[in-house]
Amino acid sequence: MKSLKKDIGLLNKIMRVVEKITDFCVYISAMCLVFMLIFITLNIFLRQVGHSVFGLDEINGYLMPWLCFLSIPAGLRAGRQIEIDILFRRLHPNIQRKLQVINSLIAIFLFILIFIWSINIVISSYKISWVTVELRMLIWPWQICLPLGMLLYALEEIGFLLRIKKGEIK
Repeated sequence: MKSLKKDIGLLNKIMRVVEKITDFCVYISAMCLVFMLIFITLNIFLRQVGHSVFGLDEINGYLMPWLCFLSIPAGLRAGRQIEIDILFRRLHPNIQRKLQVINSLIAIFLFILIFIWSINIVISSYKISWVTVELRMLIWPWQICLPLGMLLYALEEIGFLLRIKKGEIK
């Protein structure tokens, strides 16, 4: 029994670290959004006078996945994930809870698979020295957001399961 409480305490500490990492990733997403907003607007005005910043569209295109994949885990923790709950809310609370657990287990499995698959993509891009079209930058650093986001999403799902177990989510 002592070992179980110790393990749960360790898991709670790990989840607090995951939450801090997720919160930091949200700040990175916000910085990407601000960068995109400022420089897209700037580029629009510069085009009106016959100039534009070379490669800015490409950089904005590569920042969009960073914005998405790094903010999704925080949305899960805040309870902002997409749900179709017309039938779900009419079920008995015990059945709802069991369905949430099954859904979370499936999501964890899938996001771990996507994490592994995306690590392979990043490694492949690194090995072949794949570069972007306009600016000739290496692509693999731009791709790191996918495995990072999927890993954080899986970890946040584990946190969601812990909150269900504690009874915080009904």
